[in-house]
Amino acid sequence: MWGERGVVRVNGSGPTYQNCVFTGNRVFWGSAIYSAQDQVFVNCTACFTWNETQNGALHVFSPLTIRNNILAFNHPEAIREMNEQADPVLANNLFHGQGVADYFDFDGTHYLTGASQINVSTVPNNASGNVDGDPLFARCPVQDNGTWTTAPAYDRDCARTKLVDDSATFIPGELKGCFLNPDNNDTWSYGTVSIVSSTTV
Repeated sequence: MWGERGVVRVNGSGPTYQNCVFTGNRVFWGSAIYSAQDQVFVNCTACFTWNETQNGALHVFSPLTIRNNILAFNHPEAIREMNEQADPVLANNLFHGQGVADYFDFDGTHYLTGASQINVSTVPNNASGNVDGDPLFARCPVQDNGTWTTAPAYDRDCARTKLVDDSATFIPGELKGCFLNPDNNDTWSYGTVSIVSSTTV
């Protein structure tokens, strides 16, 4: 997604997000979440990955609860506080590989990278149990990337792109629901596989 203010922008009552994935978004303000109200993020495996923005994958104006999530490979930072009321509660999250820093603390006006800094240096101290580490997201090795036999065909009515690889050995249905990068030259272009035959994804 490319836009101005987040995949999700909340100005009213704060929702709870559970078991979600936010990935490959490019937005000027808060590539995944532009938050103006209290919200809760919990158990979001691979929740915020490969999101690019000017001001944090999580662009935070109000208190958030961010618990048991993976925040990896976002640019420039995973979380950015935008005012002194933001102060999210961070518990038991995994941080890895952000472009500039894991966290920008508005109160302390400093960037924090690494769980050890986040757990002890946020102002006020609302962070605990956070860890660092490579989430080890699975991907096919380079030799299995393959090439498309025909040019991609986009169907506007279905908002679906058909990709064909005549040499593929996919089991029908095997990749349904998986994420796919259709262009190796563009790190940010991702789609979700919806239909799979033996040669078509």
